[in-house]
Amino acid sequence: EIERLSETYVAKRYGLSVRQMDTLEALFHKQNEFITPAQLSEEIHLTRSAMTSNLDSLERKEYVSRMAHPKDRRMIVINMTPKGIELCKKIMPARYQDMIKVMKCFSREERESIRFFYSKMVQILGEMLMEARK
Repeated sequence: EIERLSETYVAKRYGLSVRQMDTLEALFHKQNEFITPAQLSEEIHLTRSAMTSNLDSLERKEYVSRMAHPKDRRMIVINMTPKGIELCKKIMPARYQDMIKVMKCFSREERESIRFFYSKMVQILGEMLMEARK
């Protein structure tokens, strides 16, 4: 339910999916680096095929572009376009304010409990994934 509500809210407020927003945010914070689609996939935890689809969509919206790596032309790197940079400058502060608004609803103890439970879930799900790969 939380994931569904988050997806709906981000789409309605910003016109993007959560994955698109995460991709733009990652690129925005690494504008001076050469980022490959594979590196982006790792950073935001998407499969490479899902990342390709995600980047296709962002490229159609003219927020990102693909180009050959300047030192290794066999590799592709992802760059934010000026339009993508302007979008991030506009929406990132609001996105962070949204996160703060949600977290302010919880006491310090509740936030610590949430952090503990999420850490435990990540650990268990990671172990399950390792088992599934065997």
